[in-house]
Amino acid sequence: MSVHPRGRICILNEMDWENLQRGIKPNCRDHVHLGKVRAFDLTRHPSLGRILAFLASSATTHENPAPAGVFIEIGGFVEYAHLRRTSKPRLKSIYALGEKIAADEQKPFRRRTFYLVA
Repeated sequence: MSVHPRGRICILNEMDWENLQRGIKPNCRDHVHLGKVRAFDLTRHPSLGRILAFLASSATTHENPAPAGVFIEIGGFVEYAHLRRTSKPRLKSIYALGEKIAADEQKPFRRRTFYLVA
């Protein structure tokens, strides 16, 4: 995934991604371009939206400060993106905190019954 100069998200295959890492720009006619909202739906990558809050897990410590997930604002909604493969999302905690953050932002919270790892 990379950002097109016009702000669209380029969905690259593995070969194009490796070439981009080497400095070789892909031909934009050969792959799909999506808006941020659609790209987030496919990839669950939190950098596509505006970060609002982090959700700590029981495994978060001073030595390992990585959060379990992040709440972002994208496309007029507050969404949650799960970040840790080793921790199972706790839906009650996600829904409660998501509704609170959404109320503060005056935007609806999009509940999901299953959260893929970003």
